[in-house]
Amino acid sequence: PYMKKSTETEDLQLPRLQQKLGIANHQLDLPLIRQALTHKSIQAHRGGEEQGHNERLEYLGDAVIKASISEWLFRYFPEASEGQMSQVRSYVVSDTALSKTALRLALQEHIVVGTTEKASGNGIRESILANVFEALCGAVFLSLDFRLTADMILQILRPEAEEVINYKALLQEYAQGEYKTLPEYTVLAEEGPDHDRVFQVRVTLNGEILATGQGRSKKKAEQECARQALQNHALLEQQNTRMPSLSAKAEAFFKQDLKPVGTPQWEPISAADRRALLAPSILS
Repeated sequence: PYMKKSTETEDLQLPRLQQKLGIANHQLDLPLIRQALTHKSIQAHRGGEEQGHNERLEYLGDAVIKASISEWLFRYFPEASEGQMSQVRSYVVSDTALSKTALRLALQEHIVVGTTEKASGNGIRESILANVFEALCGAVFLSLDFRLTADMILQILRPEAEEVINYKALLQEYAQGEYKTLPEYTVLAEEGPDHDRVFQVRVTLNGEILATGQGRSKKKAEQECARQALQNHALLEQQNTRMPSLSAKAEAFFKQDLKPVGTPQWEPISAADRRALLAPSILS
């Protein structure tokens, strides 16, 4: 049987890794974690010697992530159509989103790659970062169980999941209900080269500036603008009007600390509080 050695724990920086994943108090299978962090390029580096790499765990982790996000969408957005849910999920589990997640967790500090990848001089590729995150989710699933792994995934992917909330629709609902008019968005500036453009946008309502925001596209800048406006409670509370928002329990997912991994996350949401707040238009 495989013996777990303290030197391996140090080599993997397992305590730091578990802290990043939010599962510091759970026992993981060290061989599986090592395999999840090992890219197949290591075989060429070691002269073709058979080495365990993460492709099979990547396959499993991909399925676990999709199931976790699918459950979240199904429970929190009951009015969303199958097409909407599929589009949102395809963004949250994309290589682009998962590689951003991997960089945010600094998983590159733990990844084992061969010399061919190291010699590229461009850092670890986006696809490798995304695949390692998927493989880690597969390893955690095999070490623990689906519920614990799904809770971990939802906590980690919260920033990516939040990108699909349609803040513009919420602000529009408020403006129409209170003032019978629509917010107006104005592009203030466009900066950067064509391939890396940043837009700065301002939103006004009845001539008053509510907020400014920026993003990599005009649509995303407008969403950030609307989000900032909705978070400006002082303006909305002066009107003594209930700010349009997610239900209290759905709001907790985005704006408050989640419950510890392993604690049930799902509570009933009243039908009156449910609404489809998905914004597939901002994903393009």
